[in-house]
Amino acid sequence: MLKRIDNRDLYKSVGEALITKNLKDKINCEDIASWTTEGRLKSKDLLVNVFKIDWGNGDKYPLDCMSFFDPESPDELCNLHLNKFETT
Repeated sequence: MLKRIDNRDLYKSVGEALITKNLKDKINCEDIASWTTEGRLKSKDLLVNVFKIDWGNGDKYPLDCMSFFDPESPDELCNLHLNKFETT
């Protein structure tokens, strides 16, 4: 394995796709192989790795969980909420 890594003899990424939540558990290698027009991609050559990329807070927008200080009003705590600015 170390020799393969040193020689850069690694697996190739043939692509990526964004899929909806309802398709997440339904997608398989046969489906992906059938999308190619040349027919060179075979389902036995594929490994499908379904994973979620998020903001680190699940579905929450990260700035909704953070507080900031305004330099002009250092005693007021500020929160940013998706295009809104509120002071508390």
